[in-house]
Amino acid sequence: MRRILRALFAAACVAVPLASLWAGGHLQPRLAALALAEYLGSMLVLGMVFGNTLRPGRTALVTRFAAARQPSMSPRLLRYTRGVTAAWTVFFAAMAAASLLLFTLGPLRDWAWFASVGTPLLVACMFVLEYLARRALLSAQEQAGPFEAIRAYLLYRTGAGR
Repeated sequence: MRRILRALFAAACVAVPLASLWAGGHLQPRLAALALAEYLGSMLVLGMVFGNTLRPGRTALVTRFAAARQPSMSPRLLRYTRGVTAAWTVFFAAMAAASLLLFTLGPLRDWAWFASVGTPLLVACMFVLEYLARRALLSAQEQAGPFEAIRAYLLYRTGAGR
């Protein structure tokens, strides 16, 4: 996974300056290249934040959130939260790759739609799919509803759950 993120980051580092050079003296394409850099940067950073917690000896990010709500977790819940962390890592890498492909191969309007409308919709779909998977794979005691999940995240952020 880390190799994929590095490759995407390297591709962005090459694509953005090339897109800027290709743009010549026109402002709009240069602004588009900056928007691409911002988008790629945020997707890659999010992917690395999630992905780095999957390294050996580390606690997966979603496991940390769940531990704020439920400090004692079953092996099944630990596997599940690790899997969700991996899914988000892959999601962010895929979003970066799709964005780079759309930007370089398609019209700017398609990339702009993907970045501004498609991405939030796909993030929402990920949350819905994760919720449905949680309902199907975990016992009622291991599940957190949407508001409990938000509360667990906030507990984790304030340090109360660490």
